[in-house]
Amino acid sequence: MPSLVPFRALRFDPAVAGALERLVCPPYDVISPEQQRALLERDPHNLVRIELPPAEPGDAGDERYERAAEALLAWQAGSVLAKDPAPSVYPYEQRYRLPDGAERVGRGFFARLRLEPYGAGIRPHERTMGGPKEDRYRLLRATGANLSPILFIHDGERASATLLDALTADAAVAEATDDDGVQHRVWRVAGGDERVAELLRLAGACPLTIADGHHRYETALRYRDECLGVRVDGAESSEQFVLALVFDLSDRPPSVLATHRLVVGGLPGDLLERFADYGALERLGSADVLVEAFPVGVPQPGATPRIGVLTREGAALLRPDPARLEAAVDTALPDAVRALDVSILAALLQAALDIDPAAVEGGGRLRYTKDPKEAVASVASGEAAAAFLLDPTPLASVVAVASAGGVMPQKSTYFHPKPPSGLVISPPGW
Repeated sequence: MPSLVPFRALRFDPAVAGALERLVCPPYDVISPEQQRALLERDPHNLVRIELPPAEPGDAGDERYERAAEALLAWQAGSVLAKDPAPSVYPYEQRYRLPDGAERVGRGFFARLRLEPYGAGIRPHERTMGGPKEDRYRLLRATGANLSPILFIHDGERASATLLDALTADAAVAEATDDDGVQHRVWRVAGGDERVAELLRLAGACPLTIADGHHRYETALRYRDECLGVRVDGAESSEQFVLALVFDLSDRPPSVLATHRLVVGGLPGDLLERFADYGALERLGSADVLVEAFPVGVPQPGATPRIGVLTREGAALLRPDPARLEAAVDTALPDAVRALDVSILAALLQAALDIDPAAVEGGGRLRYTKDPKEAVASVASGEAAAAFLLDPTPLASVVAVASAGGVMPQKSTYFHPKPPSGLVISPPGW
């Protein structure tokens, strides 16, 4: 089973560095070039300088990663970043609003997780790509630090809720509101507290599913193995752990947003008539009605699968009949994967439009958006031939897929909101 331990986090000292809002940044993979420039200009100590170090003219190798490592050391020497005095666990809360106006609260805790290969204890739910892993490896090799956490889900059946209530009763030690209006709060509780020991025991009593951060987890495994390969004393080292943010599936986990599909390129005939062969098709009065049927971030628990369809011929709601798609479904996939809305849509695209998985992975036929209105605009402008709207994948389905040893189709989940990098940093050493 997973092993979680307290650690001495590096954290920004507001007395030296200033307001935390100016210092944290989004995770590296959601930072656009424009946002990177704005964050670099916002504050000389914004963590983007280390999390996504900018390239400079003349860079030929790992220079930008080396500059990131130098900045990390300089900030510690100047007390911009300070290491907490004792190993601790860091309860965490995020308060935010979904686009429908509903207020949500996510709650978990930061700790170090002992690295182990995927298997009974740590379960993935998606495949990774080589490019991002190489980038993260070079940064990790240069700095030795985990700048942002890997998100994990455990099915604790609310066992940790009472503990986290108690551990967050006092004032937070760090608080920041990000550019999207999400409020982030962090507490610090020393590892000697018996409630911390119980929290870690509960979270480690069942498998952990990676929700977000597969690339960084696999990178950390590679870095650990390389470090262990040169050690001679056999002692336990910090490289054998990774920074984890753990959520209880039953106690305020993060939201999952849907990622809608856009088909580009020519398509044959009246698609709505073609799709009617694969399920119950309800034609809708307009694209606006279709958008209203798919509010952002609002799952449809217990509902039968449905797919919103928009073409130049009109809008419709399709409730697919699995029996009619059976020939296009990969029977080698676990049941938990085949039952996903995104898997059903993939079968529909293959059966009705001859868009097979290879074409999807190649990126030539499908584009993606999290905004239903953007999907509609793409069809109206002719940029896309059709749009397919989906409900968010339930978080329980993510856990079920991982438990079955399966992986989800590309762009099945988008976890929201992202915890910013720089709230807590797991440094090299103890």
